[in-house]
Amino acid sequence: MLVEVSGPPLADVCLPTLLRPARRNYPDLIVEEGQTISSTGARVLPLIDKGDIDQHQSEPAPVLGGSTAGMFLSLEAWRRVGGFDPAIPLFRDGVDLGWRANEAGLVVRTAPSCALHHRQAGRGLERDSALARRPDLTDLLAGMRLVTARSGHPGRTAAWFLLRCLGASLLLLLGKAPGRALDELRAGFRLWRSRAATAEMAERIRTFREDCDPDQISDTTRLLPTRRRVWARIADQFAGDMSDRLHPDRDADLGTSLDELTGDDFEAREHHTVINPYSAMLVVMIVFGLIAGRGLYGAGNVVSSWLAPAPDGLHGAWSAWLGATAGEPGGNAPWLGVGALGSVIAFGQPEILVRAGLILGPLLSAMSAHRVTRRVVGLGLPAVLLASTWALLPVLIGSYARGSVTGVAMGIMVPQLTLHIWRLLSPSTIDLDELWGAGGHPRDPWRSAGALALWTTLASSFLPLSWLVVLICLIGACARDRSLWRQTLLVAIAPLVALSPWWLRLTEAPARLLTGADPLLTGVSGSPGGLLVLVGGSFSEGAAPLWLLLIATLPLWFAALWAFTWLFRNRTASGVYRGGRGLVAGVAALCLLCFLAAGVSSRRLLSLWGSQIHPEIETWQLLGFGCLLILVNMAWQGVLLKNQAEESIEDLGESPSLGQLMGSWSRKVLPLALIVGLVGSALWWLADGAGQPLHRVSSKLPAYVTAVEDSPRRTRTLMILVQKTHTSWNLVDSRNPGWGSGERPAISTDPAIRKAASELALAISSGDVGEDLSSQLAALGIGHVWMNGAGDDVVSQVSNASGLTSATADSSSTVWTVDGNPSRAWLVAGRSSLPLNGAVPAGGGSRSIVIVEPRDPRWQVRVGETLLSQQGRPATGYGQSYRAGSDAGRLEWRMPTQGWAAGIELGTILVLLVIAGPNASPRVQAPRRRLEVD
Repeated sequence: MLVEVSGPPLADVCLPTLLRPARRNYPDLIVEEGQTISSTGARVLPLIDKGDIDQHQSEPAPVLGGSTAGMFLSLEAWRRVGGFDPAIPLFRDGVDLGWRANEAGLVVRTAPSCALHHRQAGRGLERDSALARRPDLTDLLAGMRLVTARSGHPGRTAAWFLLRCLGASLLLLLGKAPGRALDELRAGFRLWRSRAATAEMAERIRTFREDCDPDQISDTTRLLPTRRRVWARIADQFAGDMSDRLHPDRDADLGTSLDELTGDDFEAREHHTVINPYSAMLVVMIVFGLIAGRGLYGAGNVVSSWLAPAPDGLHGAWSAWLGATAGEPGGNAPWLGVGALGSVIAFGQPEILVRAGLILGPLLSAMSAHRVTRRVVGLGLPAVLLASTWALLPVLIGSYARGSVTGVAMGIMVPQLTLHIWRLLSPSTIDLDELWGAGGHPRDPWRSAGALALWTTLASSFLPLSWLVVLICLIGACARDRSLWRQTLLVAIAPLVALSPWWLRLTEAPARLLTGADPLLTGVSGSPGGLLVLVGGSFSEGAAPLWLLLIATLPLWFAALWAFTWLFRNRTASGVYRGGRGLVAGVAALCLLCFLAAGVSSRRLLSLWGSQIHPEIETWQLLGFGCLLILVNMAWQGVLLKNQAEESIEDLGESPSLGQLMGSWSRKVLPLALIVGLVGSALWWLADGAGQPLHRVSSKLPAYVTAVEDSPRRTRTLMILVQKTHTSWNLVDSRNPGWGSGERPAISTDPAIRKAASELALAISSGDVGEDLSSQLAALGIGHVWMNGAGDDVVSQVSNASGLTSATADSSSTVWTVDGNPSRAWLVAGRSSLPLNGAVPAGGGSRSIVIVEPRDPRWQVRVGETLLSQQGRPATGYGQSYRAGSDAGRLEWRMPTQGWAAGIELGTILVLLVIAGPNASPRVQAPRRRLEVD
């Protein structure tokens, strides 16, 4: 060290290279060559990367500071900086001393030629110390105190560190590391409680800097890692991890021969370009999605036959989930919470979430399915073909064109359900030496069960019956392995607890158990039913033509038939199958049951909230096709393993058996057959897969109508569509229709309002209206009537009714405005009534306020700051009446926010995330010095 420091530049503080303890036949690994510190107090190694081998490759370099182990310090430097700071008596004291030495203009550098093996006894918990029982906590506290003392506002910095520690502890708790989470909390609170000690340290630093050259202080900041450098290192590490995942063949044999290694000039080197199928799938799915979604770009709301307009802003999305529904008990459909949370990610715009889901849905489905296929058949083209086939099935059956929320969601969720059921049953799918890249999974049944319970909860929020399907699969798993009964209980109970706020509403409408999201929007669309469900035929709207369905799905059926035959003939196959015919028969039986359920559902109607609709069909079709893909996966894996274990047919020199011929067919014909179906599906996706009935639309109502709906009067609009075969109508307002409109009775949850509006719609569509039409509309809070498709005689008869002003909206639509400024809130005094425009005038006597809303005791009606009390149903029979008395001021009425429902749902999901989440990385060992315990 003396020789090193005597050379130029002459060092005042010199830090040697610290090596890990020597191990026989292993190279020396560098632990540290100087240190610096980030803005969060984390230790940063500026000159080396993790895992660097000591090859004497470094040169002396300036550094902020470092460990005190082996540190050289001149007596002059010790006197100049005043020694170690008493506020940091253990960890990071070398960094603090070096920082002050740099600011004083002294030379602080590394000494690469000097190395010592640092055992790090305290860091490895080998030293039993009463002063630092938890080295991580001590090191974290010292790092944060060092940064806090040198900040401009130590108090605010300490508060920021406390909040950061709270967030970090939550993440560590999700990573099932309660000890480290507790260290984070303790460090944050100890830093906050010891603000006085930090302030004294900050004062010493300020006093020391008064004798330093400002230029030296400025130059020292260059030794600190900038945010750009920190993020660049994070990005580099992330890119390296992604490279390991996306380029698994980068280290494969690229044709290097012995002649090349021996320098034979006559041997031409063969270069191979590795194209990763998974990366190609991602790029193609993104490009195809952007092209197929070309009709979604532009202004307006994206709507379809099964897709209601997105709420207006983040507040609307959260209100659709958490706002209580008048006249309906319990919480709203939990899938609305997925939309609300997703809107947060989509920059607070639900419309962006909708468009992103329709464009990137197949990509997400393919990525989800690839997690299953790569686990079974390994990384490569087979896994990508099978995953892509699954991703385009919802496109073929029209889920995206119809805007089916359930179809899009199940395309992503079903593979995850399959994956975690598979992990629960078979943690080690195959031998990685036999089939590289298939992805083994450590035996952790509770983690698999937690993930399965989480995905089951999400799937059940869209289709409640999916809980029963998963439970049946797990019961079959318990019959195979009785040790899984505890995990089965978790998967069975957790969704029931998470969705418990919704079950109260389902008990009053049990038919909802058999439907998907927004069931009333699905209506009774024409369905071919019968055997056509086997090839994807379910609904005429948005589905591919029959000839294209046959081209796309028949190869999958033939592949599944081959797989079923091969699996039964090869009982000794290894891998997932492991020779058990029961698993194959179970998957095949589940496939037939799913298609049977789809066929029966297409020919049956349910009565839900007074409307006739089909039960869920899409999910059963997707589950049926998913079972076919599982059979193909299992057989394909068996063929790959068998081909690796046996000699080729040519080497045997014998006539191939039927099983060998089937294996050969799978290697050559099966990929081609799947590619044919995949190409057909992709072309349909590009041509019309995201087309009609999916489209963009602005409001059909004129601006003056929507302005009144959004005003404090909050009027409704009666919309009537007259067609040749039937007439349909709806009662809309500024919040309806939207997400969740199909989760409650059509028109209104109040039978009186629903009956009156329906009678008025039938009368107006036929032209048989009375002179009191305007008063009947005003009593329901209807400010406008819109009608499309009616004949001139009907329009003329309605226009002749008193109290209505007609206007032409377009060539086929007419809008009538109800005179008298109607409102959904009326001030009643005796026999007189006054529509309110958001404020109650001063007055006296026995006045009351009537809100034309579905009856519900939870309504909160306020005049100014006064909460009004309910006094029953008004004389009109619509809405509820509240005592107003002499109160005056701003009028507000609203349903309460159901925070308790969100607490139950999100709380259960958080617990499942803790169970399913990966374990946190091992404890980061701290340096060897010690700090006193509080």
